[in-house]
Amino acid sequence: MDPEGLREDLRLFQTTLLQDGLKELLNENKLIDCVLKVEDRSIPCHRLILAACSPYFRELFFSEDGKEVDKKEVVLEDLDPAVMEAIVNYMYSAEIDINVNNVQDILTIANRFQIPSVFTVCVNYLQKQLSKKNCIAIYRLALMLNCARLAVAARDYIADRFETLAKDPDFLELAHPELFAIIGADALNVEKEEVVFETLMKWIRKDKEKRLKSLEEAFDCVRFRLLPEKYFKEKVEKDDLIKTNPELLKKIKVIKEAFAGKLPEKEKGRRWQGRRGGEVTRLPER
Repeated sequence: MDPEGLREDLRLFQTTLLQDGLKELLNENKLIDCVLKVEDRSIPCHRLILAACSPYFRELFFSEDGKEVDKKEVVLEDLDPAVMEAIVNYMYSAEIDINVNNVQDILTIANRFQIPSVFTVCVNYLQKQLSKKNCIAIYRLALMLNCARLAVAARDYIADRFETLAKDPDFLELAHPELFAIIGADALNVEKEEVVFETLMKWIRKDKEKRLKSLEEAFDCVRFRLLPEKYFKEKVEKDDLIKTNPELLKKIKVIKEAFAGKLPEKEKGRRWQGRRGGEVTRLPER
């Protein structure tokens, strides 16, 4: 056998031996030196395993000067005890049952306790499970957990099915950064830019008191140059929320100049380009 193959076999045998030994110690309640208290459940474990698998626990068991803290009991708030127990069992066995009912809870806990292997597996699972029913929830969860890969995957899924998903009541509950990241995307799949503008105004009017202040920023997400000029004059310029806003009127003036072929140099770029789903992919510069 070649030396590399021998080393690989030794690593595999040692890993198996170690995992089996750890599971046996846990199952037989031996050398237990820590208990996690989650609601009314006590989860016995070994501080060494927790510290080895999670930077969160490693920091918990050591003081700022690097000295070990003899912490026998750790109380954890706002957790599902069954999910936390599954996470602990994973630390010992490298096995965890991830399914549609628990994946979001497991992802959240893996993020909280900084367990990258479980976090990555959950992200992969959710990406494969994206559907019209769950994509908005997954998008918001990914943003909350600061998981860029999952957030982009969910955003692109929504953008590709924008006209259908914009009719979902949950769509109107998006926060303004969440919405603007979708409607401002180059990948937004729409046949007509009118859909984008109308969806935006519907979102604004859903909670006008709080959202009206976001309208100026939102304007930069709509590619008004893709609208028919007649529609722009009748639906955009005459909208009550727009025509009373001095800052928006300045933007309206620039857009009207663009319709007339007087596009300022600094305004040339993606705002005036087509969407992926529309007939125009890039507008010619006059």
